[in-house]
This record gives sequence, structure tokens and C-alpha cells, in this order.
Amino acid sequence: KSESNSIEVDFYDISGKRVFHLGRLNGKEIDLTSIIRSDGIYFVKVEGKRKSIIKKIILIK
Repeated sequence: KSESNSIEVDFYDISGKRVFHLGRLNGKEIDLTSIIRSDGIYFVKVEGKRKSIIKKIILIK
């Protein structure tokens, strides 16, 4: 895939602090349990060239 199809992903905790950043992913899968160590509520921002979305996730290991 070209760089124009890449996305960036940011993870924020419930207070709005960015806890992790993944840049320039090209269709790769993400294992949340290896990135986020603590259970809780997080917001994930996925940003592409033309669109961005924010979703709330609840992580329970």
C-alpha cells in the first residue's frame, strides 16, 4: 500500500492524556494487550489522509 493509505493511531486515557502513538500503519493489525497494560476506558483516534475518527474502547484483560 502507498503512504497515502497509511493511518496514524493515538490512544488516550480517560483524562485525555495520550498514552501511546502508532504512526504510519499500512493495514497492520494492532494487539491492544501488548500496547495498553492497564484495564480501563480509552479513546482511540484513527487519522488518515481524508478522515479521522475517535472511538471509546473498554479494555478488560
